Amino acid sequence: MTPSSAQVDLKPQYSEGGSAVRHYSLCILNVRVVTLAQGLILLAGASFLIREGMLFLSLVVSGFGLFFSIVLWALQRSYWVCFDCMLDAVIRLEEYSRPSDLTLGPWAGGKHPARKAALQFPPIKVPGDSRKPPRFFREGGDKQA
Repeated sequence: MTPSSAQVDLKPQYSEGGSAVRHYSLCILNVRVVTLAQGLILLAGASFLIREGMLFLSLVVSGFGLFFSIVLWALQRSYWVCFDCMLDAVIRLEEYSRPSDLTLGPWAGGKHPARKAALQFPPIKVPGDSRKPPRFFREGGDKQA
């Protein structure tokens, strides 16, 4: 006897999806760190070779750096595609499994425009400062208050 779709437990799928989202997020961060380290090391190596008078070798190192940067860019791009795919699947699981009286789940909240607006920092008000904040920070966006 197979369970109906209403009886399927979504917790294991949600847990696995959340794990995959965290995994791809960490992969994206690691590729960024490797890209920065690679750039700094190759820049130092190329500048050392120029200082030693080996211009051709410096150009070879710089060319390798450019090629490796393209490879890392493609790798990070594929991680972003997988991250977005998994995040969309997890958000669909959140929307399917939540009761109607609850707000957005933790994964869907990051993509929701109202939640993003709530996470922005309010303007800093200095005590005793009677000046109006810049137009950008006033409520209502571009409208004059």
